[in-house]
Amino acid sequence: MPRIDSETKHQRKERVWIAVQRHPSGVTEAEVADFLGMSRQRRTVNNYLRELESEGKIYKDSTLWLPLDYQATRLRALDLSPEEAMSLYLAARLLVKQQDKRNEPAETALLKLAQALTADAGVGQEIEQAARELAQQGASDGYESIFRTIIQGYIYRKRVELRYRPYHGQLFSTEFATYLIEPSAIGYSTYIVGYSRVPNALRTYKVERIEEARLTRNDYSIPRDFPGLEILHNAWSIIIGEELTRIVLRFSPRVRKRVLESTWHHSEHKEEDPNKPGFLLWSGEVADTTDMLPWIRGWGADVEVLEPMGLVDELRAHTQKLARIYDVIGEEGKTITDRLLSCWGKTGDTDWEYHPAVYHMLDVGHVAHRLLADPSSLRWRWVMARALNADAEDLSEWLPWLVALHDIGKISVPFQALNEVQMARLEAAGLEFGKWQSGLRLHHTIIGQLFLTKEYSRMQNPALPGYLQRALIEMLGGHHGRFVTASDLKNAGRTWRRIQEPDIWPRLRVHAAQILQAFLLQRAPDEWPLPGNVSVAIMALTGFTILCDWLGSDSRYFRPYPDTDPFDYIPISRRQAEAVIKEAGFFQKTFSNAPVSFAELFPDRLPPRPLQAAIDDIPSDILTQPCLALIEAPTGEGKTEAALMLARRLAVASETDEFYYALPTTATSNQMFGRLQEHLRDRLDLSVQVKLVHGQAFLIEDDLRIEPLGDDGDGVHPAMLWFNPKKRALLAPFGVGTIDQAELSALNVPHNALRLIGLAGKVVILDEVHAYDTYMTTIVEQMLRWLSAMGSSVILLSATLPTAKRASLAKAYGLIPESGETLQAYPNLWIGGDAGTYWTSPPAFQPDRRLSLDSVHLPHDQPQAKADWLVKELADVGCGCWITNTVERAQQLYAAVRQRAPELNCILLHARFPLEERQRIEGQLASRYGPNGKRPRRGLVIGTQVLEQSLDLDFDLMVSDLAPVDLLLQRAGRLHRHQRSRPPL
Repeated sequence: MPRIDSETKHQRKERVWIAVQRHPSGVTEAEVADFLGMSRQRRTVNNYLRELESEGKIYKDSTLWLPLDYQATRLRALDLSPEEAMSLYLAARLLVKQQDKRNEPAETALLKLAQALTADAGVGQEIEQAARELAQQGASDGYESIFRTIIQGYIYRKRVELRYRPYHGQLFSTEFATYLIEPSAIGYSTYIVGYSRVPNALRTYKVERIEEARLTRNDYSIPRDFPGLEILHNAWSIIIGEELTRIVLRFSPRVRKRVLESTWHHSEHKEEDPNKPGFLLWSGEVADTTDMLPWIRGWGADVEVLEPMGLVDELRAHTQKLARIYDVIGEEGKTITDRLLSCWGKTGDTDWEYHPAVYHMLDVGHVAHRLLADPSSLRWRWVMARALNADAEDLSEWLPWLVALHDIGKISVPFQALNEVQMARLEAAGLEFGKWQSGLRLHHTIIGQLFLTKEYSRMQNPALPGYLQRALIEMLGGHHGRFVTASDLKNAGRTWRRIQEPDIWPRLRVHAAQILQAFLLQRAPDEWPLPGNVSVAIMALTGFTILCDWLGSDSRYFRPYPDTDPFDYIPISRRQAEAVIKEAGFFQKTFSNAPVSFAELFPDRLPPRPLQAAIDDIPSDILTQPCLALIEAPTGEGKTEAALMLARRLAVASETDEFYYALPTTATSNQMFGRLQEHLRDRLDLSVQVKLVHGQAFLIEDDLRIEPLGDDGDGVHPAMLWFNPKKRALLAPFGVGTIDQAELSALNVPHNALRLIGLAGKVVILDEVHAYDTYMTTIVEQMLRWLSAMGSSVILLSATLPTAKRASLAKAYGLIPESGETLQAYPNLWIGGDAGTYWTSPPAFQPDRRLSLDSVHLPHDQPQAKADWLVKELADVGCGCWITNTVERAQQLYAAVRQRAPELNCILLHARFPLEERQRIEGQLASRYGPNGKRPRRGLVIGTQVLEQSLDLDFDLMVSDLAPVDLLLQRAGRLHRHQRSRPPL
């Protein structure tokens, strides 16, 4: 080995390169230093490694350095004609113009190209000059390294770990496989197209927004079905998409010739404008207009956008903003409307962009109007009309005005001062902030309440009736999810006195209310409604307003329009309100034309069981008003189908089939999820999807969802994504989930009014009512009080209920069940409501069924004794189930049985399994022991109450450690202890 001191730098670096090549699986810096005898020169080794990395010969993955196939990617010499060489020169010039940052790989490539072309074609001098121009570009922190890493990942087909900061949104990390690299002259940018691990889909990322990039060892291949450059076929420049937007432009005679000289897009069509001689009509279809906008703006006043209207609106707002900037519209002579429109309600992508507060209130009012009119569900009209004691047909003419007032408190000094940039803009425009100080905070909801109680009289409008005005005041304070308390108001009063707003601000609030009234109060009622129950009116109006506010705040639809005349903005707001409601799924059909007899609705369940047939016999007039139904019957009598049949009959009167099906556990909810989807699709013929509502729904909903409904293609309907957050999940037309999600509507928790409005007017089915303890039952009773007041019909399902519990549930709904035989009958079908009561006791489907019960006395700390007993019993019986009270007991018994009889088909289920594994086990159990399962000859299931509460399974023998006997029988009607109810298999 030669002396290190006598080696040149080139030789030492070459030896480092060879050392890494000898370790294709990776080598650390320390190992390279030891191999070369340079342990004391680690810094030098590190420098050589970095240089080799910059040359594209090696890369780093964590602490390991790995070789790249450097030689295999070296290009052979090019054989070019002079014409081909000049084409490369033109490409080089475009490259330099597209790169606004120093890029060493591009720079060295141009120099090598210049050297080759100078020798062969004599045209390299210009390219060398282009390389020098590129070298003079300003350096950007990390850009060259990131660019090189992206290129290496693409060349060597290695995934790259990225940290990416989108223009809108938070910084995130992902692993990316690059399929395509594409430059864009717009913004001097380079884009990569490929597969991103987050969000597990094809994505386009801008290289300039990548903050870190690291090559990984994970290989990838470009899918055969990836279209390559064809994916950009419908893009204007770089933004891809499947949906196309038709663009129609009108160019003036001054630029007509220039437009005709070039082909701007493959889909373009150019023709003479028949209505304006000399003008040119240009039309085309592009995937997205974002990167087309700079091109359109570049033509200035020589182009007019005719379609789509959204693009027209965007350019109109942009033009008005330019007029402000260049003083075409001056600040002098401002009216009170001008000053009002300068008050912000929402900010845009940057603090200096703003959406006027009064326009946001108009947006929300227009959302309310569309929800209260066709084709939205009639449920909204009926619920609000019932709560406010109003005419449902007239609601859309006046209620949107009250809803729009929700943010009137934003037109105030405390709110407008929250954003320093906006405050500075307002002060520069001449609006005074008085004695306001940064420490004087007052929420706009409270200011809105103060407005209605102190300033509303200045509008010279008829006073609202007491309960209606009280509901409006409480809504103004509670539409952010938390109602204002008396203590809040007391403290707010002291702060308000210290702020001492200048006189202009109360005038602005009154003027805003007048504008809202002018545009949204289409016709005042001849007599304003007087709610009969102020608490119901408050909850309904607040929940409905929160819904409208959320929809009206969607920035994808409601963009900032700060410089638009109100008369121009109104049609924009109306269009966007309709669009956002449609996208959220509120225009979906929710009323079925399905039959209202059991035999016709359930042809696959014939002949009907007595309980199911009894639903057809309920007098129709009993079901014309919201009611409470109690169905008590043993397991196997068909209570679920009976409840769904009753819900269908109730829908005839309400003209909506919307319902929420509540169960005790996530497991029972998951099982019911698929059944209800099939019910909507196969029986009700509705192309609406069921929303799964519980704490783990977002993890398993896609796995459990059956094939899509209707004609929406594959995957979840986009509208259902709007209902994902827990607070608004109950708003989905059809839902199934845990009882606790519904109970939150009756508890003093944030946004309980929103949850309650989600259940109002629906049929709410509460299954397994007997399973709830005293604490849960108390909450259920409070929920029944609210549901009764809000016009929801409720169906209670139970195997059996104690007389006192049955009576307390009926009383909570506002009813008193009849005494006598109705309390003793079993099975039991009882219905009560404003339209009357009905009772019947249909015969049992299995009247001769008998269950035998024995007691087994085995200590809890002797799992082996239990195992011996089980194995012995199952030798004759067949399939059995043992339910314990703790996970540890279940695990111990399972281990003992496996040791005692390894040949026995044994399954363990408890709540500690990961969700995915638990789903798998539940599916396995259903396939073996479910109604259509293929039972093994000998089988055993061991589990906790999760098993007892979640699955409808069939066993010959069942044992429960401590569960009450009646509970055991209610949950598993075909199961019993120790003695089989049928001959062994």
